[in-house]
Amino acid sequence: FEDTLQSVPPRTSVHRCSLSKRSRLVESLPTAPNASVAANLKIRLRRMTLLDPEKTISKQYFRNKLSMVKEQKRQLETAHWLVIHPFSKVSYVLDWIFFLNWFGIYMLLPMYVLLDIRRWPVQIVVIRVLNKPLELLVLLTFLCRGYVDHRQKEIVLDLRKIVLRYLKTFFILDLTILFLDLGMLLGNPPEHFHTQDMILNLLMQIGLLGRAMSHIQIVCILLERIISSRTKRVVIYHAYFTTLMLHYLTVMNVLVPKYAARAETNFPPQSWLTAVFHGRQYKLDSIYFESQMLVGCYFFGVHYLKTKIWYVPEQIFLTFVALVGRLYTLYLLADILLVFGTESHPESRYEKFIVEVNEYMAAKNLPKDLRSRLLKYYECKLQKHFFREAEIMDSLSERLKMEMFLHFAMKLVHNNPSLRLLPASTLSILISKMKAETFLADDIICSIGKPHENIYFISSGTVAVFNSNGHELDHLEDGHDFGLDLGQNYAYVAMETSEVYYVKYAVLQEDTIQYHDIWRTYEKRWLILHHKYQELGERLREGGDTMLHELRRGQLLENLKHRNVL
Repeated sequence: FEDTLQSVPPRTSVHRCSLSKRSRLVESLPTAPNASVAANLKIRLRRMTLLDPEKTISKQYFRNKLSMVKEQKRQLETAHWLVIHPFSKVSYVLDWIFFLNWFGIYMLLPMYVLLDIRRWPVQIVVIRVLNKPLELLVLLTFLCRGYVDHRQKEIVLDLRKIVLRYLKTFFILDLTILFLDLGMLLGNPPEHFHTQDMILNLLMQIGLLGRAMSHIQIVCILLERIISSRTKRVVIYHAYFTTLMLHYLTVMNVLVPKYAARAETNFPPQSWLTAVFHGRQYKLDSIYFESQMLVGCYFFGVHYLKTKIWYVPEQIFLTFVALVGRLYTLYLLADILLVFGTESHPESRYEKFIVEVNEYMAAKNLPKDLRSRLLKYYECKLQKHFFREAEIMDSLSERLKMEMFLHFAMKLVHNNPSLRLLPASTLSILISKMKAETFLADDIICSIGKPHENIYFISSGTVAVFNSNGHELDHLEDGHDFGLDLGQNYAYVAMETSEVYYVKYAVLQEDTIQYHDIWRTYEKRWLILHHKYQELGERLREGGDTMLHELRRGQLLENLKHRNVL
């Protein structure tokens, strides 16, 4: 018997399930414990390019985790593997690299032309040369980074659209700055200033100005991510923007006499710099700080006594600086007064309301868990904006109320097949009779044995279905409805922060009973779901619906079964 058993060849494992072995969704799942280092690294990098649900900006664009998971799934199924989501961890790191890289560019590149590059410290030139690969990397990442199209209100992850957008906007500017700077670093600059240097420098300054708005936008995004207080963000933003503007005007104040005279020496004899240095050797820090003092005085309207301006191009430029300074100072004061003096601003009112809530919870000595639940509820309900919705809705006409209700429930109607088939007039009347309520994670919406009269519709969020034995049967998502059993058979629990509309069963039946086909379809769909829950509950009561349970019963290989895999 043993010889016969040894002679039988071992059975090889055959892959028989319908799920493909290589799919983008499978690649996003955790790898096996014995996977190679390269496979684990690939999966980790792939996850870092997906939307990060923990980022604040993700929570601003998506109401709940379910919609974030759908966005991740959309990227895995439709986008190229090179595409980086704008709300991912990789995008967050690239934003910081872009900021630091361009901060160095704005600080150093304009100053190249103040003196001959051969007079620059060697370490600065070495740092700039070594930084070129990083600049090239930042340039290439813009060819695969998704973006938010605010006009169409969508997140674009199509690689072709991303590439075309970058080629049409900033590709030429970035390439011009990169190679002009590299040419100036690696080339052999002439001893004196010539026309070709002026042209190259002028092209570089145009490129820097063209990229300035993108740099400011990145600064605003990063400030929103790291600083929650709007007041602090505004102060830091204005301080940074003012410093950057003064720095650029300081450099241009030195370039104007060069560009105007096309001097063969560093500065023309009529220039204020020639009068200040009196034939002494020009040093980079001395030239920069003297120019900064002059520009700062004209910018903020302070009289500069050290020297007088006789050269006409310099007079024109400093007049322009004074004009820009007056206008910018007025704008700066107005914006700061607006931030510090707007007590009726929605965000300020929201913060005051949250302070009152915290004082109330402290006075009532509420436990820490209940306090965090209350704060999460108000954050989701008010969306960091405080207003009296009831008073606003009461002031509207009936027609405007109908349109407002339809707008609020647009997503619900789009995802629910029964509501989508109703006429607009009936639908608006039905939605106007609905009430909305926000449930936090683990909140019980309906309990078994506690009859209710409501039918519920999920606008956003996830709700779990439980039977009387405590078995979790299903997860309901956006657009699903529940409660037709009126609390007799199933319990419904919110799995995350969920916004739910509800209406009485009698009202729903009264408004839709005239549409017999829609009502019969609605009841038939519920009966099918009810039978499905009953069968699943029986299997779970007998021992479960797992592969281990079926293996013990000897039915794992005999009965092919479709399993949902996310």
